This record gives sequence, structure tokens and C-alpha cells, in this order.
Amino acid sequence: MKPALYPTIFLFIFVITSCKKAVDVDLPINKITSPAVFADDKTATAAVLGLYSKMAATAGTFSNGTTSIYMGLSSDELKYMGTASEILAFNTNIISADNGLLYSNFWADPYKIIYQANACIEGLNSSSAVTNEVKKQLLGEACFVRAFCYWYLLNVFGDVPLLLSSDYETNARSARNTSTQVTSQIIQDLEAARSMLSKSYPTSGKLRPNYYVATALLSRVNLKVENWKGVDETAGEIIGSGVYSLETDLSKCFLIGSKEALWQLAIPDAQIINTIEGNRFIPVSSVTVVPNYVLTPSLLSAFESGDLRRTNWVGTKTVSGVSYQYPYKYKVRSNAVKSEHCIVFRLPELYLNRAEARCHLNNLPGALSDLNEIKKRANPSGQPFSSTTQSVVEAAISKEKRIEFFAEWGMRWFDLGRTGQTDNVLSLAKTAWTGKAKLFPIPATEIQLNPNLTQNPGF
Repeated sequence: MKPALYPTIFLFIFVITSCKKAVDVDLPINKITSPAVFADDKTATAAVLGLYSKMAATAGTFSNGTTSIYMGLSSDELKYMGTASEILAFNTNIISADNGLLYSNFWADPYKIIYQANACIEGLNSSSAVTNEVKKQLLGEACFVRAFCYWYLLNVFGDVPLLLSSDYETNARSARNTSTQVTSQIIQDLEAARSMLSKSYPTSGKLRPNYYVATALLSRVNLKVENWKGVDETAGEIIGSGVYSLETDLSKCFLIGSKEALWQLAIPDAQIINTIEGNRFIPVSSVTVVPNYVLTPSLLSAFESGDLRRTNWVGTKTVSGVSYQYPYKYKVRSNAVKSEHCIVFRLPELYLNRAEARCHLNNLPGALSDLNEIKKRANPSGQPFSSTTQSVVEAAISKEKRIEFFAEWGMRWFDLGRTGQTDNVLSLAKTAWTGKAKLFPIPATEIQLNPNLTQNPGF
């Protein structure tokens, strides 16, 4: 089936077609774009901005809400109260390779964005019409977006095809690259982005990544590969920049003007949704309808007495005498007035990343200092945490991260995998847990289309 070619497509490199290949990419770039795309600064900028339009799609994508939802279900954070079988599969960790949500959210969407990023990189590199300053910024953004998408593909599936061009015929036959190769490319893209992105934001607000956003993702990658010195340096650079600060009022953390937000994705103004998380986590007002997603007892019991995050970030709805607690970080279910954007990176992550790194660098005082910055914000009247035992401090950091980032970007799921705790934790929390569930299956459709793709073990 051929895609429809709309007159404005060259501005956004935004066609999502049904011509399925190994990773469901679109037709070759020269068939869906015009040389006019990169003929000047304005149209080139529009092409790159099209990446963020796709990432903030209101249907929900891995980059706009569904990672928070489905990874929260897959870990020990959320329980699904509905009956949709494809969603229940994430909660039970019995995910079929035919699961449509798995395919659309975690495979097709990131690869479509990667394809668009590759097309932008190629178009910018071949253009002599875009001014050097603008080209540098746009290339930095495209490299960052590609790294961001591969980061989630890597953590969800393990080995994945590493596609670095818009050549759909080559992409259609690509086999899986090793996790090491993908990680290396992510780091390469992030270093390239850091060399090109400005420390200031290119527009008002924080809707496009800057140097510090690329550095935040690099900090996260360094944490996964246990480059403790790299984590300490990158997190420290952001914390010490003075550009961001912890919100003392927890009710302001997820607002558009949040001082601790590094990067936010905005749903178009024409939509009444502010964020996918707010729209799907906050229950409808009907007194007879329970929330679709509720917090698990184990997560609720992890909050310490006096923790203001429990008060500010957890909502309660009572139905037929039963109280249900749900994620309430975002306060707007639906409203045409935009007061919230989806926050992708927040400053507390950098404090906790650095705290973990400092533990491994035998800097326990520094680790405790970072940990207590977050604990003090959550409970100003509480006592600082103190210990001289590395394993005890590491456990406290892990617990703090679980509470600070619950139902947020799959942080818990990825941290369990990164630290090798998935089996130990989820075998106690899930009756049907098996070790193969640590990675999701490669979508069956993709394997049928491309004989060079292999399946993850056990599926």
C-alpha cells in the first residue's frame, strides 16, 4: 500500500505509512520529501520540530505516557483494574509477541522517530543552504532524539537493529545488533549532541533539548554501563550549572514552569489533554468507576511517615467504601488550558544518579549529601539518613529513587534490570513471573517480515 503524499509533508518528514518493513519505516526519503525541506533555516527547523510532534502524539507513545503506564504495570508499581487483555499482559508479565500495544508503542513508534531523525541528519549534512549555527543546533537535536529512542529500545528488547540511515531497503533486512554496539552508538550520538547543542534553550520554555538534556541522558547511560566517574561528572555538571533547582513546593514539580524540569514534551494546544499520564491515571469523576491504574500496596508501604510526596503525588478515590490510590503527579485529566507538559528529565534523577556513583567511588559523605537533598525536600522535618556502610546507603538510594520516580518513565523497571534485582523482586510480587520476562519479545510481525531478525529467548 502506498502512502498518501500531502502537500505539507516536506515540512515535517512526518508520514507514517502502512508499507511495513523490518521496522515499519516509511518510503525512501527522496520519495516523501522535497529538497526544499533543507533549503533554508525555517523549513529545516520545521522538519526537526516534526520529531517532537510525533513524540508527543495524543494517542500515547513510548515517548508520551505509555512507558510510564506499561512499565509501571510490568514492575511492582501499578495494578491494572480494567479488562483489556493487551494491557493485562503487561501486569501479569505474560506478553505475547503478537501484542499490539507492544508492537505499536515500543517498537514501531521509536523506529519511526529514528527514521525521521536519520532523514533529518542526512538532509542537514547535505544542505549548503542552512546556516551553520542553525544546522549545528538541529543536528544536535536529531542526534539526541535518535539516542533517546535507542535507549528505550535497548532497555525494552535488548539487542535491536541499529539503523543509521533512511535506506529502507537496507533497514528492512537488518539483523539485531548487540546491546554493546547499540550502547556505543547512543554514547556517540550523545557526545555529538553535546558538542553541537547550546546550553541555553533554542526557544522559550524547555520544549527542545539543550546541552544539559543530552548530558542528563548520558548520565543515565553511564549509570547502566557502570561508568561511575562519568556519572559523577555529568550529573555534577548539571547540578552545578545553576540552571535548574529543586522545587521546594512539591505541587509545582510537574507544572510547565517547573524549575527542576530539564525537558518537557507538549501536546498540541488544540487538544484538551495536558499530558497522557494525567489523562489516563486520574479517574473519571463518576462515583461508581474505580481508577484504571492503582498503586500497589508494596509501593504505598515504601513511603516513610511524613513524606510529602505521599500527600502531593498520590490521589485517592473511594468507590463503594473501598479506597483506591492512583498516581497524581499530574493534576489535569482534561482541560484546554495548558498548565502541564510531560516532563522527560527532572533534576532529582541527577542527584540520585550521582549519589549511587559516589557510593561506588568510595565517597559515602558525598553520596549521603545527594541522597539527603532529595529526602529533605520530601520531608523537611525528617532526620537525615546516615550510614557508613556502602550497601546500606545503596539500598537507601534505590528506595528513594523508587519513591521519587514512581509511575514515571519506567524508572523502576529499568533500575531493577540494571541492578540485577528483577527476578528477586518480581518473583515475590507476581504469581506468574518467569525470568524470560526481563526482556519483551520482538514483535512477531517484524520477524515474519525479516528473516534476519531473531526472537528473545523463551518466546
